[in-house]
Amino acid sequence: MTDIEASLAHSAILYPRRMLEDIRGPYFRGLDESQRPREYWRGLDPDDKQTAWFFETVEDGALRIAIKQMILHPAGAIDRYWWKHLQDENGGLADQPVDYTEELRAISADDFYRVWHR
Repeated sequence: MTDIEASLAHSAILYPRRMLEDIRGPYFRGLDESQRPREYWRGLDPDDKQTAWFFETVEDGALRIAIKQMILHPAGAIDRYWWKHLQDENGGLADQPVDYTEELRAISADDFYRVWHR
């Protein structure tokens, strides 16, 4: 477990979700603004097979961390999450490593950002 994982796990017990934004935001911002190589992923929600998930990830130690995430709903609405918008009433940026890439398909940065900028 990395120091940040331990800190987040401990903080989740002691502080309400709203306060975690102050802790998580700088961490995700640092990853987003870093020069670390990016990977881009797309997958389908295993429950409905119609809602698409998109992730931009970077490695932090041995962990693949989502720094941007989208949920593309069947009707066309898109939920976008990143360090400037960690969560809302519909969901939030993944707070666990993206370690299920066998269920996702690698995509290009252009494909990811084509949806991000819709």
